[in-house]
Amino acid sequence: MALTVACFASYLTNVTKAWRDEDHSASMFIKAIKGKPFKGYGHVPVRGWNTRFDHNNRHVTHTFFGKMAADHLDDVGMTMVPLCLVPLPSSDAVQGTSFTRFPARDLALAVQRELAKKGETVQIDDILRWKMAKQPSHAGGTRDAQELYENLVLTAAPSEGVVHVLVDDVCTGGGHLRAAKRRLEDADATVDYAVCAGRTVQIQPKDAFAVITEKLPDLEDPWDF
Repeated sequence: MALTVACFASYLTNVTKAWRDEDHSASMFIKAIKGKPFKGYGHVPVRGWNTRFDHNNRHVTHTFFGKMAADHLDDVGMTMVPLCLVPLPSSDAVQGTSFTRFPARDLALAVQRELAKKGETVQIDDILRWKMAKQPSHAGGTRDAQELYENLVLTAAPSEGVVHVLVDDVCTGGGHLRAAKRRLEDADATVDYAVCAGRTVQIQPKDAFAVITEKLPDLEDPWDF
């Protein structure tokens, strides 16, 4: 089954067109989530409020995402079944090392907290790691789903009796999500949904904070015809 991906901010990478305030806010929103420096301040629409953030309180953006993703998962009916969130590891989160914090894990925790406020219990399976540290995609690292899949390992068996939802900071080509889905399905997990803070786009969107949903095809075996 194809993977449905929901993203909550359009991360514009085309700098040749004049940016609106909301484009700058979306860019700063993603930088804040990734822990990258930025100047100025931005606003994120959360539950009807345009909420301000800046570099000094940048960690509040994880809470913003938690509210957005929790509401969306409710809206699409995903929380009607037992859920388990699976954060995608950062490029240096290697098997055998202890990583207690990285962007996607912080995002998963934020979603878990917001769903708990709604009385909904959601697990987290922080079980994906790389065999070898990989170069980040923005620095020239591979986005090839097959290569990523071959470097991705499970550190424990996925929880049973739940539907797994992937969590990541940004979706570009979808290679990381497709690789993670396939690796979890190898262990008989059910994975058909993902939530990401941002989606990289080349064309200025009508609304930088409109929810974007798309479907990614399954990663096939290289010997499949």
